[in-house]
Amino acid sequence: MKRTAHAHWNGTLTEGRGEITTQSTILNNTQYSFKTRFADGIGTNPEELIAAAHAGCFTMAVGAALSQAGFTPGDLTTDAILGPRYAGPCHHRHPFRVKGNRDCRGRRS
Repeated sequence: MKRTAHAHWNGTLTEGRGEITTQSTILNNTQYSFKTRFADGIGTNPEELIAAAHAGCFTMAVGAALSQAGFTPGDLTTDAILGPRYAGPCHHRHPFRVKGNRDCRGRRS
C-alpha cells in the first residue's frame, strides 16, 4: 500500500515556512519551518516525522517477533531520537537511537 504526503514551502530557508499534509490528513497543513527544525518553533519537522515512523515501525516489529516466538505482547513502548547534523539545506546525516520497553506474557511453545 502506498502512502503519500504533500509539502509546501514559501520563502528563504531561515525566514520561510511551509505546511505538510498526509494522505490520511492526520497531518493537515501542519506548519514546519527553520525554527521548528533547528530551534524551538511551533510545528513539526522532518526529523520528528522520521523518528515517529521509526518508533511505530520498530514497535510493531517487536510485537510481531514476540508473537511469533509464542509470547503475548502487552504494552510495548519505543522512544526514537533523531537529530540533524546540518550539512546543507537538504543534506543531513542523522544520528539515530531507539530505546524500547516491553511487557509480555507467555512461554515459548
